[in-house]
Amino acid sequence: MPTAWWQRLRPAQRAEYEQSVRLTRAPLRQLPDPAAARDALDALARALARDERPRVEQVCADIARLLCGAAAAPPVAVRVAGTRPSEARGELHGLYELPSGTAPPRITVWMRTAQRRDVVKPRTFLRVLLHEIVHHLDVTVLELPSSFHTPGFFQRESHLMRALTSRDSPPPRQRTSAVECDPPGPTPAEGIAAVRSVLARLRARESGESDDGTRPRGPRSR
Repeated sequence: MPTAWWQRLRPAQRAEYEQSVRLTRAPLRQLPDPAAARDALDALARALARDERPRVEQVCADIARLLCGAAAAPPVAVRVAGTRPSEARGELHGLYELPSGTAPPRITVWMRTAQRRDVVKPRTFLRVLLHEIVHHLDVTVLELPSSFHTPGFFQRESHLMRALTSRDSPPPRQRTSAVECDPPGPTPAEGIAAVRSVLARLRARESGESDDGTRPRGPRSR
């Protein structure tokens, strides 16, 4: 029986969601060069261990370039920031911003936890980066403009992880019915609005100003 959230989706959104469920592998035309992938992952772990934010950003850009090249996707800018923005609903781990005017699409990943300000563990950090790269591939290659958080989306994320770490990866399980899936998560556009709202709240809190009491619909924390 279709749930209420499914009934609220427009026909085009339902079709996109169902297509996203069916697409369980990232749109890679070839596997990334294994030596380059191994070097990048090693460099990322070292840079995180040394708390070298500029180096982390450089390596993340290398990984994004490697995967975009393997998928024949347009390039995406990568920014690595410090402490994750947070509010009562949780903390933001990563963000994908759609192209705007002459500005290219951009991925932002935060490298410190909100509460303790610890540097994020390498595998967790990498997973967040790949999550945002999947959004980029959804929008630019698979023509999924909303890039919903479907089961297929997370399988594509896992496929990217396997592509970076192993040449041999078994095919993921297939899901055939969209109405059995969880409700869609926020789109990249909603994520941008949410993070701007969170940052505005944090600035207001630091300056002692009060806000209007409203709460944004934020992106899923990872």
